[in-house]
Order: sequence, then structure tokens, then C-alpha cells
Amino acid sequence: MRQRLKNKPYLDAIEKLRSIQHIQSPSQKLECIVETQGLITKCIEEFWEGVDVNRDKIALSADETIAIYIFVIVKARIKDLSSHMFLIESFCNEYTIFNTNK
Repeated sequence: MRQRLKNKPYLDAIEKLRSIQHIQSPSQKLECIVETQGLITKCIEEFWEGVDVNRDKIALSADETIAIYIFVIVKARIKDLSSHMFLIESFCNEYTIFNTNK
């Protein structure tokens, strides 16, 4: 378990989110965020893979999940994150937002 903790946690998700800085299209920026979410989930699953533990007992609460997202956002060190969010909010309609992960 200690060896798993020594690895850089959520590195794939951090790098994916960091790539939002190089994306021009608001809908592609949104897709980047959705992909980041998937990578966070994948990282959590990979961490517990092969560990003999009841999965119901390690389920993350909303507070723990938010903490992970905050960790990924801080580590990504995105310049002007609010500007990227403003572009998405301004130029993606509700249909695009709700159908991005399909």
C-alpha cells in the first residue's frame, strides 16, 4: 500500500486537465474536463486494483471527491482557469454541455 502512495497520484488526470490551455474550442475544452473526470475515476480504480478490500467500505463521499478534484486543479497549475470556464459557459449551449460524455 505504501508503494502505491509513493506514485504520483492522479498524474494522468493532472496532465489531461493541464492540456486545456492549448485547446481553442470551447466544446473541446469541455470534453477535456469530462475526460479528466474519467481519468480521476480510473486512477482511483487502479489504486485499489488487486487490494483485498470491500469496495463498499472504500466508497468516496462527495466531500472526498471534491477534495480530489481540487487537488487535480491545483496541481495542474492552469493559467487563467476562470477564463477557460467563461469560454465554455459562454459558447457551449445546454445540449452540448449535457451530451458531452455520451
